[in-house]
Amino acid sequence: MYQLNNEDDKCFKRVVTTAIYQSENHPERITKVLKTNAEKFNWEGVEGPMQVNKILIFKKNNSKYGINFYGYKMIKSILLK
Repeated sequence: MYQLNNEDDKCFKRVVTTAIYQSENHPERITKVLKTNAEKFNWEGVEGPMQVNKILIFKKNNSKYGINFYGYKMIKSILLK
């Protein structure tokens, strides 16, 4: 995973896309190719900023991909199936 240089609410979208469609040169940059590759996923019902319940929607919409979610200072444990 990379720290992306973005100033919008699409962090999750960018990180997921970067994880699947990795760029060899400057992976931290938001490029036209990254934005095009992001549209290969089904983002219906998923908007930023990301919330845990939205990750479940993304996972349902894109079942061939797995998502591992780790939180800091979590109040309760959530298992994503």
